[in-house]
Order: sequence, then C-alpha cells, then structure tokens
Amino acid sequence: MIKIGIFFLFIIFLHFSGNALGIYDTQITAGFVWFDNILHVLVGITFGLLWLQILKQKKVLHSLLFKVFSTLIFVIIMALVWEFLEFIFYKLFTSQATALKIYSPSIQEGLEDIFSNTIGGLMLIFTIALSKSKSDSSINH
Repeated sequence: MIKIGIFFLFIIFLHFSGNALGIYDTQITAGFVWFDNILHVLVGITFGLLWLQILKQKKVLHSLLFKVFSTLIFVIIMALVWEFLEFIFYKLFTSQATALKIYSPSIQEGLEDIFSNTIGGLMLIFTIALSKSKSDSSINH
C-alpha cells in the first residue's frame, strides 16, 4: 500500500513539475494535451493497483474475471469521482484551480481524462491477465 502511495505522490510531483516547467501551457498552445493524458493513464494504473491491493488484503479468493471487471469498474468510478472533485474545486476556487492546472476546462476534456484513466486500468488488467496466462502455461509444461 505504501508503494502505491509513493507512486501516486510521484504522479502529483510530475503534474506540478509539468506546471512549473510550462509543459501544460506549451501543449495547450499546440492544441494537443499529451502530458495530462499520460498522467491520467498512470493514475488509472494506480487506482487499479489500489483496488487489487484492497482485494488482496480482504483475503477472499476471487476469480481472474472478477478481478478484471471489478478493477475496471473501480478505476472508472474513481476517475468519475476525481473529475467531479476537480469540477467542484474549480467552481469553489477558480483562481487556485487555474493556477495549479487542476481543472477540466470542458466536458470533453473531463471525458478524455476519464478515458485516459480507463486506458491505464485496461493496461494494468491486460498485463495481469497476460502474466497469469504465462504462469499457468509454464505450470502445465
């Protein structure tokens, strides 16, 4: 759980570094926000890892299918909550949200963030399913 927290703090560090270095302003001017998308993919992976750690701590046996779908659902729910909190922060503290670049300027951008989080979750569960498949095949051979 501590490693997941450190990874999340690293993503926050990257966000504020990108802000300080002007990466967000440069990409907004260019018309394609890639840095934010990468960070959201990493957040999606982090949310997925968090969910898998919660399942592991509950010590209940779950099928791979349950882990895959529940992880994806958890990542999507967390992404929705994240975007909602960003929206509230922007509405209550507009100047701070703008200065920190912690807001979605449009519904489309918010949906793109949710999509990027979901891609991160899918990457994680695909990696887990692939490693499970490889470990199962090595046991059978």
